[in-house]
Amino acid sequence: MNTADTGKNAPQTDAERQRIERLRSRSQAARRMAREFKQRDKEAFANLNELLLASRLNDVLEDFDPGVLTRLIDDKPEHFFRLASAINAQAAERLRREKLEFEFDKYRDNVNEQKRKIEQATRKAETGGLSPEILAQIEQAANLL
Repeated sequence: MNTADTGKNAPQTDAERQRIERLRSRSQAARRMAREFKQRDKEAFANLNELLLASRLNDVLEDFDPGVLTRLIDDKPEHFFRLASAINAQAAERLRREKLEFEFDKYRDNVNEQKRKIEQATRKAETGGLSPEILAQIEQAANLL
């Protein structure tokens, strides 16, 4: 079989060469960023990973032919389940991280509120001594931390 028939060594158009160069450039930048983030910040690394995945999917979808996917699924229905599993896993991971962020925000807000109460009680105490009520408020706020 001639390699020209397979399209593997077919001449590339300027648009194809530019697209390949954009992909190569993005990939190199992403690898550099990934190395930095992985060492410093796991959250940022996870966000970068999602961004890269979305970027790659966008590139794939630019040239996407739904007929090819339909034929693949018709030929091997298990491909549909693999695709669905990958999508569900990605969504579940994002949801898990968003839930952790939400819980952390709630915790941080609670800590800040307790600090505010302690500072308020401390200011009152500085002006006239600690009353039993103020001591109880401070102890209660400290126990919540």
